[in-house]
Amino acid sequence: MAPRRGPGGKSKAPAFSCKLDKDLGELSEMLVALEEFAEKHGVSPLQTQRITLSVDELVTNIIKYGTRALEHAHIHMWATIADGTFHIEIEDHGIPFDPFHEAPVPDTTLPLEERPIGGLGVFLVQSLMTTTNYERIKDRNRITLTRSLTAGDQEEAQ
Repeated sequence: MAPRRGPGGKSKAPAFSCKLDKDLGELSEMLVALEEFAEKHGVSPLQTQRITLSVDELVTNIIKYGTRALEHAHIHMWATIADGTFHIEIEDHGIPFDPFHEAPVPDTTLPLEERPIGGLGVFLVQSLMTTTNYERIKDRNRITLTRSLTAGDQEEAQ
């Protein structure tokens, strides 16, 4: 898991990158490494929890559903911290799917016992992150997430 230095390798912003196979065990290792990266660069435990929970949800869905039909599939993730923002990019070669517009929106007004199982993960990610975006670039899905670290500090104080 070598750090990525950003465009052209010239960025001085703290950076993290990794590549994993479609394996939930590798995902666990990647999340630990992401937590260590965040901690090393002064990200609060609550912010780190929000970020890793979001990444865990999205990458788990990629492994279980997006790359299921592929024998070999790699998922790449990059993270940087700059200007008070934690920026994450996740790429895979799975089936095209925009989780932020194609996933069903859960009806959170229903009583818990009437809600269908599942469907809350993407909703949760969108509530935990400052921005979420999906792009299809050639044969790759790219999810971009940001989390304002200053906004989280204000939330923690409440």
